[in-house]
Amino acid sequence: MNWLTLICSFGIPSILLGLVVKCIAACVALKRGVQVMLRCQLVQLYDRWINEEAIPYSIKQLFEDMYSQYEKLGPNGVMDQMHEDFKNRPTDTKTMK
Repeated sequence: MNWLTLICSFGIPSILLGLVVKCIAACVALKRGVQVMLRCQLVQLYDRWINEEAIPYSIKQLFEDMYSQYEKLGPNGVMDQMHEDFKNRPTDTKTMK
């Protein structure tokens, strides 16, 4: 009896496959969770600043950084228009360094 036959007789491949499936499911859940948390933060920033006369540079930069990562996590459509609106608002030049 060789080592491969021995391993297969104990069901090791099915155990490994089960672990791989669980790891993939966990990664998908983490990705989705991070995407939801980023969207929540983006919406909060948008709601707080969109009606201001001008948005501080640091806030616009933060929004852009978060949106960039959010976009990399997968297809969206929810934030595209909010992103454009936020990006096109005037920047408070007093806050730029």
